[in-house]
Amino acid sequence: FTGSHQFVLDYLTEEVLRALPEPYRQFLLRTSILERFCGALCRAVTGNPASLSVLDEIRKANLFVIPLGRIMSADTGSHWFRYHHLFAEVLRALLERDHPDEINALHQRAAVWFENEGYADEAVDHALRSGDMAQAKELILKHWRPTLRKGEIATLLRWLDGLPEEMGRDDPSVSLARCWALFFSGQSMAITPHLERANDAYERLVSEGTLDGAQQSLVAAQLAMMRSVLARGLGKHTDSVAHAEQAVRLVPPEMPEEAGAAWNILGAARAGTWDFDGAIEAYDRGIELLYGVGSLVGAYTCTYGRAMYLIVQGRLNEADGTCRSAIERGLREGHVGLPAAGWPHVAMARIELERYRLDKAEAYLDDGLRIARPGGLGELLRAGRYLRAHLAAARGDQDGAVEILQDTERIIDALGDPY
Repeated sequence: FTGSHQFVLDYLTEEVLRALPEPYRQFLLRTSILERFCGALCRAVTGNPASLSVLDEIRKANLFVIPLGRIMSADTGSHWFRYHHLFAEVLRALLERDHPDEINALHQRAAVWFENEGYADEAVDHALRSGDMAQAKELILKHWRPTLRKGEIATLLRWLDGLPEEMGRDDPSVSLARCWALFFSGQSMAITPHLERANDAYERLVSEGTLDGAQQSLVAAQLAMMRSVLARGLGKHTDSVAHAEQAVRLVPPEMPEEAGAAWNILGAARAGTWDFDGAIEAYDRGIELLYGVGSLVGAYTCTYGRAMYLIVQGRLNEADGTCRSAIERGLREGHVGLPAAGWPHVAMARIELERYRLDKAEAYLDDGLRIARPGGLGELLRAGRYLRAHLAAARGDQDGAVEILQDTERIIDALGDPY
């Protein structure tokens, strides 16, 4: 703390904290590690069975405690709270000064509580901040698929960035999770080193005999999918199809989500060889399987792919029906706000552009990009910018179109779709 912040520190330390009973002061210090808290969480972190009453007294004393809203689940207390950010900074500084040896354990307890209550993001974050990388890795491997299903790619990448690099060398699942996150964020050509690490770890585990039959087939299928993605990015479309077909064959029959992902990859690979009917067929299989297991990012990606290659064939009404069905399903099932739900909106924008209904196209595009932006779905955001350039050109703004395309030249090259 320096300057005015030092004044705040002195005021809060001298005038506020020192006037409190010691149990209250210690409660504040130990709960300062939490971005938000409730009575039950404070009890778990501090070990103080009177946490609920202490929290209530602190709140009544107006000690910079801000209510955030009611907790919907039972057995956790009634409301979430947080500290004012400056007060929280002061508390954390004092905690680091007075009790540095307790901080990791406090984060570990928070991670356990959040995990038990179903808050995966906060559980992983606290596990990472505790320094217990084994716990963090376990939580990430448990939750990366559900997080990916919802299209929360930025969250997954943030988790993986917190793990030491050697964990990707030891476990193929860690590196493959990174590959999938990069793929859906539109960074397909960045997966090469992670794919190599995953393959090396896989070969070592196979030689050691530590993978059972289903696990071995699953990892081999995922490696094949990522090889297909890489081959497609390099323009080796025949190889891309071969790798994707291998993945479809390798996925164990009891794993429909992985099978759906393989069909998704095969759809894109077939499109690269101009086999649009084959691509649409593969996307149909993927949509059915991925919706069935709630893998929304995959289902919506397949929907977008199906619509694009129907458009290429001039089948606009079928493409329209595909996208409207997906949008209506999202509204009906309550996941229209998830980032992955932006895909069918962007596809609808393309359809309306083909019909030269430019205002409708722009409205769909705006909606799709607004929905997608929080999730880090880079490929969708880039496809949207590509479409934005086409809209500008259709309105006669050639300079604006060129400016957008110059910003996204790498994106267009990476996507390489023939539409």
